[in-house]
Amino acid sequence: MRTFTVHLQRDHDPAVEEMPLEAQSLAEASKMATQFAGEVLRDYPQELWDCGFWRVVVRDEAGAVLCAIEIVGSTPTVH
Repeated sequence: MRTFTVHLQRDHDPAVEEMPLEAQSLAEASKMATQFAGEVLRDYPQELWDCGFWRVVVRDEAGAVLCAIEIVGSTPTVH
C-alpha cells in the first residue's frame, strides 16, 4: 500500500481540503480521486456554480502532483 493525498481546491481560494488515502497504485488512487470528486459534486451541487472552478489533485508522500481533475462550471451569457 502507498499513501497518497487528495487535495480539493476551489477557484483561486488558497485554502485546500485534504483527504489522505491508501492505495495499491496510482491508477487506484486516481479512481478514488474521481469517486471523491463525484461525491463532492453530488453533495454540494451549488458550490461549483458559486465558485466556478474546482481542482482535485492526487499527490504522493513527497507532495509531487501525480494527476489532477479540473472541473469548470460556466453558464452562457445571454445577450
